[in-house]
Amino acid sequence: MKKFKSSSERKTRRIGRFIAKKLRKGDIVCLNGPLGAGKTLLTKAIAGYFGINENIIKSPTYTYLRLYTAYNGIKIYHYDLYRIEVLDDYMKDQINEYFSLKDTISLIEWPQKIMEIIPQKIINIEIELLNAKKRYIKIHGL
Repeated sequence: MKKFKSSSERKTRRIGRFIAKKLRKGDIVCLNGPLGAGKTLLTKAIAGYFGINENIIKSPTYTYLRLYTAYNGIKIYHYDLYRIEVLDDYMKDQINEYFSLKDTISLIEWPQKIMEIIPQKIINIEIELLNAKKRYIKIHGL
């Protein structure tokens, strides 16, 4: 486990780039933390490392999934499952199909909503808010 303390967006972005440098095609990253913890900010930093304009990264809260293609052909699937209440069979099948793709990196906000279908080998990131600016970011499996 790696543990970082962040007290600014700038530092959180640096942590996101550190994570991105270690990612490989096929990786699944679960981002855990309360609302406002910085899950989407980490996603922006990771996507930015792969050459995706961070300004286009938005939380896909209303669609649950956004796809971005990086400069090297890697596809980044960004899931935000906050509003998902029931995972129907169609969604399960669709998400499982995305997980099986080898040229992708999956970044999942609120992964606890689909833990029963997430493969066992994941990178798990836990964000713990200490106050409005400070947070601990713990990384397991990287």
